[in-house]
Formats: sequence, C-alpha cells, structure tokens
Amino acid sequence: MKLMLLLTLLTVSFSGLAQTFFPIKEQGFEIRHENALEHLEQLLLSPAEVLQIFEPSGGTITNRKVTGNQITFTATKKIAFISKSVFVKGTLDSEFSKEICQNGELGFKATFDLAGSDGIVYDSIDGLIAEVCLKEVNPSLVKGRVAGRLIKGRDYSRMLGGSIREVIEAQVPAFIRALDNGVKKRQ
Repeated sequence: MKLMLLLTLLTVSFSGLAQTFFPIKEQGFEIRHENALEHLEQLLLSPAEVLQIFEPSGGTITNRKVTGNQITFTATKKIAFISKSVFVKGTLDSEFSKEICQNGELGFKATFDLAGSDGIVYDSIDGLIAEVCLKEVNPSLVKGRVAGRLIKGRDYSRMLGGSIREVIEAQVPAFIRALDNGVKKRQ
C-alpha cells in the first residue's frame, strides 16, 4: 500500500515537470545578398547583434531597450475593447544544431526565454524555441525556414493566454525580418 502511494506521488510530481508546447506554423523566407549564408551564420550566432536590429511586433510596442542578448519592451494590445499593456523581457540565445534540419541544411536553435516578464506573460508563455534551417541556393541566395514552439507557462489562462500567445508568436516574423535586415547591413 505504501509503495503504491509512493509511486502515485512520484508520477504526479514528475508529470507536473513536463513542458507543454504550442507549435508555431513553419515560415519560409529567402535572403538575397552577397555571401548570404556566411552572414546569416555569423548573425545567428550573435544574439546581441540580432536584438539590436530586432523590432518587436504584435501590438503597440514602446520602451524598447536592448542590453547584450536581452531585450525589454512594453506591448499594448486591445482585448475585448480594453487596452492591456504588458512588460516583456526576453533573453535570446542561439546555437548551431545538426539534429533539427534535413540533409544539406544548416540548423540553428534559438531560444527566447521570457523570465523576468510581467507575471501574466511568463505565467502564460515561458518562452519560444525557434528552429532555423538554411539552404544555400547560390552564394547570393539562401532559402530558409523557421519552425518552432512556444513553451506553455504554468498558469496559462484561456482568457488572456491566447492574447499573450499572439504577441509572442508575432516575434517570429519580426525575427526573420531582423535576420534579413542584419544580412543586408553587412558588407
């Protein structure tokens, strides 16, 4: 009987540790620039540089500030005729990854951790994981795709969680624009 109780407690404890994800629809892109792949590789391995170019979206964005690989901003969005503002603090890290892409593609895993954001943000979405796959078509053209997932927070609410999710998902196209603009700024 005690063994059964212990096993039940362990099962409940460990199931609470599992992360739940919301998939993000894969988005394709093309970047045209001399030595595009080389520039993209350098940029993806330099989160601080990406954030300097990155322009958040998903609502009215104010108070944007970048320090190293960390960005903060306030996002304001209308929810049922009421404007709600939230403070977002994100830390961007990225690394080369061989496991996430198909043959012949270069892969990078970028994580955007939202620890330090307003409670309503972090309780809804812990962070974003973006998997970037790149294929050089020629030295001046790279085709890429970004797939990923949002990490569901510990207290995702149906009423506000969806709106927070929309704001964070909107950062994926903004991330792609930052990569494109970053490559074009390079010589």
